[in-house]
Amino acid sequence: MAGASSGPVVRMVTTCDPKVVAVGFATGFVVSPQLILTNWHVFPDVAQARGNGANFFYERDERGVGLGEIFEIDPDYFFMSNE
Repeated sequence: MAGASSGPVVRMVTTCDPKVVAVGFATGFVVSPQLILTNWHVFPDVAQARGNGANFFYERDERGVGLGEIFEIDPDYFFMSNE
């Protein structure tokens, strides 16, 4: 996942469906090529993480907004939560 990233900070989004406009709701931080760290309140449990995505290359510039690429969060690969 992070190999395709534009940097260590990602935009957490509500969907990975390319036919639906993703809505950003939090930030995450790339801590390894396959792990993202975010605040506990973003995904307090596995069910809350399912179906959401990490949005890389989402950038605003003088030409508008580049939507970037979205990768689906896979809580079955690894998930840890600590309030």
